[in-house]
Amino acid sequence: ASREAKNKASVALVASFLDKAIDLIQLSDWRENYTLVLEIYNSSAEVESARGNFARSDKRVEKILECSNCQEDKIRALAVRAQSLGAQQDYAGALEEVRQALSLLGVKMPSSSYARLMIELMKTRRLIRYMTEYDFLNLPPMEDNRMVIAMKILQFGVIWGWNADIYFGGLSYLVMIQLTLKFGYCYLTP
Repeated sequence: ASREAKNKASVALVASFLDKAIDLIQLSDWRENYTLVLEIYNSSAEVESARGNFARSDKRVEKILECSNCQEDKIRALAVRAQSLGAQQDYAGALEEVRQALSLLGVKMPSSSYARLMIELMKTRRLIRYMTEYDFLNLPPMEDNRMVIAMKILQFGVIWGWNADIYFGGLSYLVMIQLTLKFGYCYLTP
């Protein structure tokens, strides 16, 4: 119990520091200190989501989406929003954010339907048809960090898909397998 209280106190302290930092940020800082400001807002969004302060987390995400310099800088914020929505059991909303984040990563998510699930299943079966156990065990490590991030986001798609859209959940799992076969394995490989 004391460890949990200590961890909660630590998170509250971090949230407090991040709030103070955000209070000091001016609009011009988004241009002059972009990387630092982006990190502060992303960290704050993550901390507030973890604390269950979803409205505050979403406010941080909105600011990131509004002020980010490029599409790639929106991915982390979209993932935080997806996690927040999932934690609030808004699985359909979470899946929309998952789809958007994957799109920014260049991962095409098939449309969610039984027919598409069967097509992707057959595609995956063709990819592994002649692979041996040795081939699977000797896949190279996934070195493309964007694909590792995509795998993490797809993992959320699998979990929330089972709650909101069973086809999306199955498609997410198949896309994870396909990415593993194309880019190598990582700690999230199914």
